[in-house]
Amino acid sequence: MPGPATDLVRRALQDLDPDAFGLCYDSSHDQIDGPRPFDLINEFRDRILNVHLSDRIKAHVDHVLPGEGFIDWSALCDGLHLAHYSGPILMEVMMAHSQVQDPVQFLRETRRLAHDTWEAIHERDTPSFRNWCPEANKKPRFWKVEAALHNRLVMEENATLMPSSGLRRRNVSLPGGP
Repeated sequence: MPGPATDLVRRALQDLDPDAFGLCYDSSHDQIDGPRPFDLINEFRDRILNVHLSDRIKAHVDHVLPGEGFIDWSALCDGLHLAHYSGPILMEVMMAHSQVQDPVQFLRETRRLAHDTWEAIHERDTPSFRNWCPEANKKPRFWKVEAALHNRLVMEENATLMPSSGLRRRNVSLPGGP
């Protein structure tokens, strides 16, 4: 999205009705020519409806696990925290360029990192956050984070319940637990 595409998004969001149009922020697309500041998060913090999160290694090597590329994950989570982002997190990751090549291990790592990402954005007074950031007033320092959790999502052993919609979805049980 940097360059002309970023300018197009910026112009569209400035011109379109904020009650009808928002932003789906994509960290990997935003950082194509990075690393660079998170200007779109800062500029349109009140318009972010969804996020697609992944890391980027270089121009055409993206959608890797957070911490495997150059995106400053602490700054990204801080930006979303300051934006009071409370929507869902979609972890848009692939194994193609990841350091983790075992599918089961990749899913486990994604699940763990999704939880940690959620806490880094939303729940700043938790054991996971304090482990990353022993001095609670400093930015968290961590290298890997990812996957999808939502504040209304309640994880159960064999199903996920989403109270806001009343939908139930079966989870695949991974050998050996989380």
